[in-house]
Amino acid sequence: MAVEEIEINQETLQAQSTYCPGAIFMLGARLEYLDEALRKIDLEKNLCLGSILASTPPVWVYKDGFYMGREMVTNGEYAQFMLSAYEDESGRLVRTYDDPDLWEHVWAGMNFRLTDLKMSYKVEDETEIMIENYQGATSFVEAYLLSIRYEIERLLGTLEGDVDLQEIESLFTYARYRMWSMLAEEDDDFGPGDTSVMSRDEAIQSVDRVVNELYNRYALDVDPRFKQALRARKLPVETIRFLARFRSALKKCQENAPIPVHQVIYPRYWDKPTGQKKTKKKFGRGKYGLGKVAWENQPVYGITLYEALAYTAWLTQEAEVEISLPDEAEYERAACWPLEPTSTKESPVILNPYTKSIFPWSRPGDPTICDFNTFFGQEGRTLYQYYFYNAKEYNRLKEDTAKKSPDGGNIHQLLGFGWQWTIDRFDPTEYKYNSFDVHNYPVISSTECKYDPGGDPVPVFEYKPNSNMNHAYYVVRGAPDVIGGPGTVTRRFSMYPLRGYDNVGFRFVFRPN
Repeated sequence: MAVEEIEINQETLQAQSTYCPGAIFMLGARLEYLDEALRKIDLEKNLCLGSILASTPPVWVYKDGFYMGREMVTNGEYAQFMLSAYEDESGRLVRTYDDPDLWEHVWAGMNFRLTDLKMSYKVEDETEIMIENYQGATSFVEAYLLSIRYEIERLLGTLEGDVDLQEIESLFTYARYRMWSMLAEEDDDFGPGDTSVMSRDEAIQSVDRVVNELYNRYALDVDPRFKQALRARKLPVETIRFLARFRSALKKCQENAPIPVHQVIYPRYWDKPTGQKKTKKKFGRGKYGLGKVAWENQPVYGITLYEALAYTAWLTQEAEVEISLPDEAEYERAACWPLEPTSTKESPVILNPYTKSIFPWSRPGDPTICDFNTFFGQEGRTLYQYYFYNAKEYNRLKEDTAKKSPDGGNIHQLLGFGWQWTIDRFDPTEYKYNSFDVHNYPVISSTECKYDPGGDPVPVFEYKPNSNMNHAYYVVRGAPDVIGGPGTVTRRFSMYPLRGYDNVGFRFVFRPN
């Protein structure tokens, strides 16, 4: 599939983004702060918004101005990243995606690495704890392989079969060598391991045995609704998908040739590293007769946090401006607070909690206000089952649910189009927002902030993302479904960053030079 190459520089990125001026604004919300029309909908439809908002109590924060991408990063944009290449010192063309410095940077250089993770699992009727240790990993590639190995050992260690833990260890020692050898220099101290543990044919046979045992193991726990798909080997599972891709790459490469990273690690729901397979109906009319949304224009899903970070690192190099994923405050500031300048930290500020909207498309005082269920709660109208097969309706949905900007640069897909990675780590002991204190979040002292002229001052914190290395999960925003209540811009969820999910994508933010 041909991918359109788009020039990348600070000007083109600004053209694809909307500026959010620096402001004091409110994270979270309370039911009493909501627009009267929305509270009426809440009563009529029993949305239980009060309970949903209780998990994110209001706190006032300050963020400097930033640009946010108007849409989630698409398949086409991510494919351009995967296909990008440069010439090394010897004149050899090297894919950016296969550059060891890239994967070391997003893991350690950007300080998003994991140290360890406690995973609980059942053995018969008892719960066991397995500690996944990543302290020795120096790269995302190494950490990802390690995470797959841990999961397979955890699953097959509780099942008597044809595969033992020694075989799993040997297979992943071999995989680690084959995938990293193309990245590391000959004198690199990475230490990929013993290259004589098995041959290529033995590795392929080992993969087949492990995959067969994994299917047997998953069959014990899978939801009955998915058993048929599992038996038909059509149920996507991260461990099996990795092994299938690794096996395919082994078949293509010579006995001792290195395996490029891009042949094994790429968006989980792509058919191949460059995207979808070519079919007769690739851009044909959708099932509703109005044209299908082109694959390259759909948001990219199924990538880990580190693959999203790698994209921002590539953009940073191309555009020569620091690009990142948003933190929680940046997401909420863009999604539910007026985009025009409202307040700064340089002058006395009267705070107005009623300014906030918990849906990007809602307008305080607007009688046409709609709730989340209007767009995303209708059976049979999911992104996959309806909107992606109906380009006209999809574009209308994007516009109807957009955050309106005064300059016409609306921000789309902030809510309902998939969870979106942030750079905030999730504190498992604090299920609400992370505790705000003057040590981690300094209070603004240069200005006085009050709810009204005669009220008491309200503390306003300078927001910084949670970067505690003891927290292994990361926060995602964007509520793609209505499980547990309607999605709101205040809803938080956490994801394991070394996995790609079918409903998690991302967008970028940056501050101009």
